[in-house]
Amino acid sequence: MLQNCIYYYLYLFMKNLIFSLMVMIMATANAFADSEVVSGDVNVLRDASAAFSIEYDFSKTVVEGTPYKKYVSGRDANWQRDWPKDQKEGIEAFMKKWNKKNKKGMKASETGGAYRLVIKPTELHFGSTALALTIGFGAGGMKMSGTMELYQGKTRVLVIKVDEQTGKSKMTETQRYRSLMEELADDTYKDILK
Repeated sequence: MLQNCIYYYLYLFMKNLIFSLMVMIMATANAFADSEVVSGDVNVLRDASAAFSIEYDFSKTVVEGTPYKKYVSGRDANWQRDWPKDQKEGIEAFMKKWNKKNKKGMKASETGGAYRLVIKPTELHFGSTALALTIGFGAGGMKMSGTMELYQGKTRVLVIKVDEQTGKSKMTETQRYRSLMEELADDTYKDILK
């Protein structure tokens, strides 16, 4: 009887261990999103005397298979009210992480400078609270693909392609969005400047 209990608990332990390892492998695969320079000279971001402001362009964004404007209009009134605040918090999270990483280069600033960075998602997925809570390890995180385009005045000087950027597992959409923007800053710096 005791031996059967030991085998049963060993079986459960191994089953959970294998499941956890599979989840970690899947989450890690998503964590290695790629940011790559499509056009322009990345050295412009090494100019410590310059700064850029940040804005979004959702004009070509598809959210979970639905065009952006239709997706936003289909959400409840509270979400629509809070979404501009979430976007602002996302920009603040990006700026904080970018400035921490790119200490010797161009800074992100609310007031901006000679440059502006336009984040243009083509695909956006808000993630899943259920997956974030039950699995974790990045599952249920928000995802984005698109471009980041740096302008000096009206002239586009740099285009960075973002492919499958993923944020961390978080309980709320607001937290997942901030995490996505932090990871976007962090991964972009690592991919193109480090």
